[in-house]
Amino acid sequence: MIDTMTDEQLAETRARTHERINDEIVAPPSRRRRRLPALGLTAAVAGAAAVAAVALAPTSVPTATRPEVATAATVLRGLEPQPLPKLGPGEFYAVRVVQRQAENPAEALDSRYWTDANGKVFERVLYQGDVKREGVLGQVDARNGVLTPAGEGSYPRLPEDVKDVPEDLRRMARTFGLERDKDAEPTTRSYVLAASELVFDPRGTSPEVLRAVWEVLSGLPGMKLVGDVKDPLGRPGKAVEADGDPVNHEGVGVRLIVNPDSGRPLAFIHYRRKDGVVKPWLETFRTEGVTKDADTLP
Repeated sequence: MIDTMTDEQLAETRARTHERINDEIVAPPSRRRRRLPALGLTAAVAGAAAVAAVALAPTSVPTATRPEVATAATVLRGLEPQPLPKLGPGEFYAVRVVQRQAENPAEALDSRYWTDANGKVFERVLYQGDVKREGVLGQVDARNGVLTPAGEGSYPRLPEDVKDVPEDLRRMARTFGLERDKDAEPTTRSYVLAASELVFDPRGTSPEVLRAVWEVLSGLPGMKLVGDVKDPLGRPGKAVEADGDPVNHEGVGVRLIVNPDSGRPLAFIHYRRKDGVVKPWLETFRTEGVTKDADTLP
């Protein structure tokens, strides 16, 4: 029999895992102001208002002889998210999301989803290689009588109407933010954390919503363009990032890696920067594709 876990138990497991990770890499207790929270798969879904756009300096205005200089804003706005694949009979849209400790890849939560042409989603969740939950979302597993959650409140849910995306992202950013003043505008780092939930979406995000999210991120102050990078699986991507505050975030920044061809998220990295060198801490990456059964990985 499979050792099943509820959403709450999975969240607690992830939190305990990340607390152990924190203990290994964060500053000594005497220097700590606050423990880093786990980035939950069960993040609350809420909404947001876009912040003011970053204006290009006059010297950055492109001319016939001086092309536009690439920035985080120009790269994000230049993404053209591709539509989700259309499924035929017997085909599945497969998604795998792995979150792992950068220095210990075996310390991983591995979530796998297969969606058929009718929208039914089969889920299998493994922790450190052991199956903790599996079944069709919203149906009872006949082997153990456990209801597999339909995902309501358990996975990122951005609105289908793109005009609501900025407000939704803002509320999500407030949920993730560690700012001392809870009434303050969320930081750029908090917005990137909110957008990282797109990596976890088991059903895939529409190109219209993705485009709206990239537009919001493109207007954030302090967003940095990393440029061409490789994700944890070695796939090429474009990356933007926001450094962490040394007090509120213990210096842990966040990096989002996007496939420049598909305009879809590839990975999300928590990192520390020391002497100008980025050291990954927690890696989250996504693979997706069409399969012929609800077992083959993308």
